[in-house]
Amino acid sequence: MSNAFLEQIASCAREQHKNDENEKSFNLHLPIYNGLLKKEGNNYKKNTIPVTLQRNSEERDETDIYRTYFLAKDSKGRYRGYNSLAANRGNMIVVPTKDFYDCFGNLVTAWDPLQMDGNTLLVLISNIINGLITLPKDYSLSSFIPDKDERMPYEIVLIDSNDEYEAIYETIDHSTAGKSKSDNYTSVLGGYKLLDVTTGKSDLVKWTQSDMDRPLGLIDNNAVSKKVPEMAKTFKQYQEIIVNVDERTSSIVYNSGSWNAVFRALCLDMTSLSRKHANLWGQKYSDFLNLINKEVIEIGNQDVEDYWQHRLFPLKNVRNASKINCQLKDKDFSKYIRSNYADVFKMKLTAVDWFTWELFSIDSSESSAYYQVNDKVLYIKGGSDILGGKDRTLHMYKELNFLRMVFIYGMINGVDKAFNIQTLFEWVTDNLGINLDNFSTHSDFEKLGNVKKKGRPVAPRITLKKYIYG
Repeated sequence: MSNAFLEQIASCAREQHKNDENEKSFNLHLPIYNGLLKKEGNNYKKNTIPVTLQRNSEERDETDIYRTYFLAKDSKGRYRGYNSLAANRGNMIVVPTKDFYDCFGNLVTAWDPLQMDGNTLLVLISNIINGLITLPKDYSLSSFIPDKDERMPYEIVLIDSNDEYEAIYETIDHSTAGKSKSDNYTSVLGGYKLLDVTTGKSDLVKWTQSDMDRPLGLIDNNAVSKKVPEMAKTFKQYQEIIVNVDERTSSIVYNSGSWNAVFRALCLDMTSLSRKHANLWGQKYSDFLNLINKEVIEIGNQDVEDYWQHRLFPLKNVRNASKINCQLKDKDFSKYIRSNYADVFKMKLTAVDWFTWELFSIDSSESSAYYQVNDKVLYIKGGSDILGGKDRTLHMYKELNFLRMVFIYGMINGVDKAFNIQTLFEWVTDNLGINLDNFSTHSDFEKLGNVKKKGRPVAPRITLKKYIYG
């Protein structure tokens, strides 16, 4: 440890432990400047090292502290700004007295101080000083930062095992109560050194850096625990997949609306399969993503009805092109989707078009421009909104499992080959061991979302997980 400030804390901890091994904590008043914060060039940065369980401070400093507390107003209508008394509550540094391994497999070294509580406040102060936070007009910088000679009281806690380490963090961080699973997910990324929880920097594709607990739960077929150590165990199983996600999947995730978790899980599935079959699927997968991105741009630049009018009723006949298998008097997509003939079973689409069809499903609510569209029978997922309550998971798996099968079929049979639902389900029944015979109505799709863990028939999500990740 080359940090002189931390060496001083470690020295005090050693002395405390030497004098009384039973005394597990003591208090120190630590300088903020040239202590808790250090200056590098013209900028300040946090000097202390966060615990390996710490959540992403850079993501939360402005939302959780600055806007919530600094910009709260007093009885005179003035912003409170930095408040010394408030800042001096609950700051903690832990000092291990023995080496041990944390839940991520990191060696936590004896006598190396780690900041447990108060990390985000120091990140905020640094960002304010460095001009990264916009201050209200007519307020000086001094109103939002500590005085030059201010010291903060810290509790220094001695720990000798990972059990104590986790128990203290869980208590002060409320990781099983007040904090969200998404917050704790950033702790997992930080613990596996995939995210710098002080600066927020990461080499991961952006959408994989937060809100991944539900997608991982869909893949794992189990709810992901809110506790960091348990969440870490689930994450570890899929770490290699998350690290290797293609940036081009971002267009899928960012256009998925309320079905975001489903499409995130789908993108992880595609990553897993593309790596598993890299020799056969490598170039096809790259081409598939390029085609998806091309269509996402096109559909985003025009009205969704106009897009599908040109896509499904082209001016020239195109072999194997997507189309509607229905005897229509006039080739009018807008009329079709509002008619009694509307039916997803009549759609014959390529794998790319099945993806965009489900991704950009039309909202038929009364406030929508597409009111009276028969979306409940036009899409596998039954429209743009997920139903609530106990049916929510069923509908998520219904959509996820369908698109999983579309992707697999497309990779094996060609992404430019149009196919209808019957063709897909017959192929899946013959090749993937999932019995999808006799699907003829939209209500049959609920069988795709079967959430049973045991019994016959085996839920599709179980067979597909084995195929994708086994």
